[in-house]
Amino acid sequence: MKPSEGSGEARLSSNEQPSEVSSTQSSSNASSQSEAAQEYLKLRTVAISLIDQAINLLENVVNSDTLLTTVSHLVPGSTIGKHLRHLHDHFRILFEAVNSHTTTNQDGLLNYDSRERNVPMESSHHIILQEFIKLKLNYLADPLSRLNQLDQVDRAVEDGSGRGQEGFNISRQFFDHDQGMKLEAITPYKVCLKTTFNRELWFVCLHATHHYALIRVIVTGELKLELPKQFGVAPSTLERSKL
Repeated sequence: MKPSEGSGEARLSSNEQPSEVSSTQSSSNASSQSEAAQEYLKLRTVAISLIDQAINLLENVVNSDTLLTTVSHLVPGSTIGKHLRHLHDHFRILFEAVNSHTTTNQDGLLNYDSRERNVPMESSHHIILQEFIKLKLNYLADPLSRLNQLDQVDRAVEDGSGRGQEGFNISRQFFDHDQGMKLEAITPYKVCLKTTFNRELWFVCLHATHHYALIRVIVTGELKLELPKQFGVAPSTLERSKL
């Protein structure tokens, strides 16, 4: 009887192990998701700040179609509108790729090369300002304030008042900040790399800062207009210099 009992105990112990392993894995996954969520909140703050810079630029400095489309001599062939459209595309493509992952884009495929060029956004001050506002409202606004803003936009559309009257097609989808993704790029060879939403959000933020630096050259060097000292300066440089 005792050997039988012993083997029963052994079997019981063996049966318990998968449960313990499963519990450990679940705890590890939860911890990883929590860390990713915290990192996303930091990156979200940076992204909002950068999009706000574009909105402030368009509202207070580059406030006409003429300024938006002035062809640069210092940055040959470029315009402020082209730079803004280009960096806006990167944010939009990233957010749309994550949103579509739960519907049609099952692999979470991301391709920054699938951009549209020579679109009205590059030459229309009204359109590009609306697109940056929509980008922020759609994907980055705080959930509570976002709902309030959506209500305000809806009311503005209904009664014909306010800035929300035109240009808003608000998506109410949310995305997973720890989303695994596949990045497809032409280098010129076609490559496919594993990445995450958080990593790509940081990339598009640095990419935006790079184009803001070029916009600064056009605005201050050619248009002779003033910009805040922080505009177009990398976060690490700001941290070092405490501007």
